[in-house]
Amino acid sequence: MSLDSNLFVKGMTDLSTALQGKFEAGFTDYLWKIVKDLPDDQISAIRDALLKNGVKTEGDLRKEVTLNIKRLIEIKSYRGMRHLAGLPVRGQRTHTNARTRKGPRRAAIAGKKKPGKK
Repeated sequence: MSLDSNLFVKGMTDLSTALQGKFEAGFTDYLWKIVKDLPDDQISAIRDALLKNGVKTEGDLRKEVTLNIKRLIEIKSYRGMRHLAGLPVRGQRTHTNARTRKGPRRAAIAGKKKPGKK
């Protein structure tokens, strides 16, 4: 094993130890398997355990983030106005960079041409 894989195994062990107290015994064994290798009954057991412990999943998390952004826009907070304008929200500079939020550069507008010699 390389150094990176040792760190990965240590991290997964730490994660499963941390989760051991939150979920019933044996639940963390699923962490070592790929989802496509799990049978349907184990997948439904995982889903039920997550719901029982109040863990939000994909759709609920997206809905919560969307509602939070709408709330910020409604109360006209600084962050909400930045979301509305499509600008960076967390204090990044916009003089240069920020192309992801601002979109592609607009084409430069040509200035007035100077009369040339004839």
